[in-house]
Amino acid sequence: MSDTDMDKDFTEGGDELLAAEFVLGGLPVALQAELARRVETDTGFARLVAEWEERLSPMAEGFVPADLPPAVKRALDLRLFGNMPARPGIWASLALWRGLAGIATVAFLAAVTLPALSPQWQRTGLPRL
Repeated sequence: MSDTDMDKDFTEGGDELLAAEFVLGGLPVALQAELARRVETDTGFARLVAEWEERLSPMAEGFVPADLPPAVKRALDLRLFGNMPARPGIWASLALWRGLAGIATVAFLAAVTLPALSPQWQRTGLPRL
């Protein structure tokens, strides 16, 4: 690698990093396909991909390209990118907790105010709450 390669900032993501990951072929299938279409339409991005292919080609000399079985690809994606966010269950529902809070508030207010409004408490001489 040259000094200019070492000076590039890959922390932002950007096209340089996308081109490198596209050449390595480790991206999720949908993103890989999207970038393949972009290579055909965007000459600047296609130039970056060509540069990365040239840069990485010495490492690929001893390997034969192979398509991964879908199960292996999913396991690899899971290991590289972590768990895909699962759909939250009912206990993570904001609507559920807001509804329960509303019901609890109404029940509390009813328990506090209804006995005080009843004339029965005044007749029996029971202490008021």
